[in-house]
Amino acid sequence: REAAKKASGGSVDGEVKSPMPGKISRVNFQVGDSISEGDVVVVMEAMKMEHSIKATMDGVLHAVHHEVNDIVGDDTTLFEIVQEETLQSA
Repeated sequence: REAAKKASGGSVDGEVKSPMPGKISRVNFQVGDSISEGDVVVVMEAMKMEHSIKATMDGVLHAVHHEVNDIVGDDTTLFEIVQEETLQSA
């Protein structure tokens, strides 16, 4: 069960993790911005290539855990998305 929970992004519905170690080269949105599934939220450099890290769902960017030039490890949480309904009911 823990493996399934980890694969689905942990306890936060819209938690997006790094697919590999690398350096954050761009953050395209700010906390509070509305985003759509497929939007490129973070770009990271790894293995001499740029990797676009996309939103996994529609919603609002709830948190960005790293800044440009930060070095991140494999499976590190990069950002979190919440559904707009979640924010309205809070």
